[in-house]
Amino acid sequence: MPLRRFDDTGVICSTLPSLPGMTVIDAKSIIFGTSSVAYTADAGSQSKANELQKQLSSQLAPLLAQGHAQLKQQAAAMGCNAVLAVTFNITKDIIGQYTGGYYKSTSVTVCGTPCYLVVKKQKN
Repeated sequence: MPLRRFDDTGVICSTLPSLPGMTVIDAKSIIFGTSSVAYTADAGSQSKANELQKQLSSQLAPLLAQGHAQLKQQAAAMGCNAVLAVTFNITKDIIGQYTGGYYKSTSVTVCGTPCYLVVKKQKN
């Protein structure tokens, strides 16, 4: 039974260290993908802070998707069909200050182990 293909890379990503019914034939060194966005934030009222938080939340999904896509592309280039033990790290930081506000950034880093998997043979 072939592996299911979810996109054009043919790479499956999982937070699991192994996949049920699969055997790891080869594992390579850890790879990572990263994505970030910089923005300004007024040092004003609580309502402005709440609005900024909503804006940030809407930006996280695309950042995660970009990091995830980078992992898949790197793994495919290495001849792997899976990335296992995937972890995500999200960092927010103030990178500077201007009159009335701050320059801020949010970064997402996605790490995992590229592997080549095959379906386990069934015992008769």
